[in-house]
Amino acid sequence: MNSTVLPAIASHATPGQLITCILPEDGTDHALLTKLKAEKGIITANSQSCQGISILSLVPNSGKGGKQPVAEGVRIVSVAVPEDQAEMLFEFICDNANIDRPSGGVVLMGPLHGFTTFTLPDGVQDEQG
Repeated sequence: MNSTVLPAIASHATPGQLITCILPEDGTDHALLTKLKAEKGIITANSQSCQGISILSLVPNSGKGGKQPVAEGVRIVSVAVPEDQAEMLFEFICDNANIDRPSGGVVLMGPLHGFTTFTLPDGVQDEQG
């Protein structure tokens, strides 16, 4: 990338935090994203399907016959949030991600050097579906 472009990008970047959730593939991600939009106005978040193995499933004698456990489907949800709202949104996500159950997942937060906010103009209708 051209070095003269970097200052232009940095001048539009907002300091923030990246909140990442690893959740079971049971619809929890969809429910969380719906609540984030309805209750907090978050319209930019990602949910990605992937496979994972819990570190606890690697404890000796927990697998069958010493074999590595089978990977399970999980969802990774990521949300970039402004620095001044990060703690509040982290708590909201922890409270609504249903992680307080066996194999409920994990929520992490770490700093971003910056991100670009996204807003829709007034009057734009939500997509159906």
